[in-house]
Amino acid sequence: MTDLTFITTELDSLWQKPLVEDASFNGLQISSLSPIERIYGGVDATLDFFRMAPHPEKALFLVHHGLFWSGDNPSLRGPLFEKAVFCVQHQSALYASHLPLDRHPEYGNNIGILRELSLPVETIQPFGWEKNTAYGFQVSSQEGWSLTSLFNTACQAINPNSQLLGYGEKLIHSVAVISGSGYHFFPEAIAKGIDLFITGDYAQSMYIKARDYQKNVLLLGHYESEKFGILSIGRYLAKRFSLEFTFIDVSPIFKKNTN
Repeated sequence: MTDLTFITTELDSLWQKPLVEDASFNGLQISSLSPIERIYGGVDATLDFFRMAPHPEKALFLVHHGLFWSGDNPSLRGPLFEKAVFCVQHQSALYASHLPLDRHPEYGNNIGILRELSLPVETIQPFGWEKNTAYGFQVSSQEGWSLTSLFNTACQAINPNSQLLGYGEKLIHSVAVISGSGYHFFPEAIAKGIDLFITGDYAQSMYIKARDYQKNVLLLGHYESEKFGILSIGRYLAKRFSLEFTFIDVSPIFKKNTN
């Protein structure tokens, strides 16, 4: 068992300073007076995520997409109320990290994607600039990589339903990655001559630019592109505080309309 304060202090110390502007209210979102016995990690703080925890008592729930966002009504009603009640009843806590986790150079989603694709993370450079802050990374190689090989690796290691907009060169010398909804950084990739842009979500505007500028885009899926940060942080905390960590994989399932 570990005091919650020790864990949250450790987590808060990991994020790069100054903290980036974020729609998410990052940090401890629901507290607990009980010591923490285990950690559950997940991408989204859905009701299913909480309910699927085998032993939810005295747990820390660690997520990428938490409960509280700027512009949303913070009133505790409906599913939001149910989630808060669940944590209180089980003497458990909730901690969220959104953009700080995406961009973390050691435990983040973007660095995790590069590692899964066996790209040279030791040569990373910042990418995805906004208000003097970089949210992603880029890597390069004179020798290059096969576009087909990178796509196949993505399908095997990250998401079998990954999609490739393959309108550019088949031999890739530079890659930029922004997890989640990173499509608004695609113009930067074009301006820098990046051969392959990797993100989560599809966007029609990005498709048009990819065709017009003859560029490659790899779409991993929003959820699948944002699992790595929670997995990395959860394993780090488990080792640091000798706690059990379990990742609860509540993957979105999109079914065909058969009506």
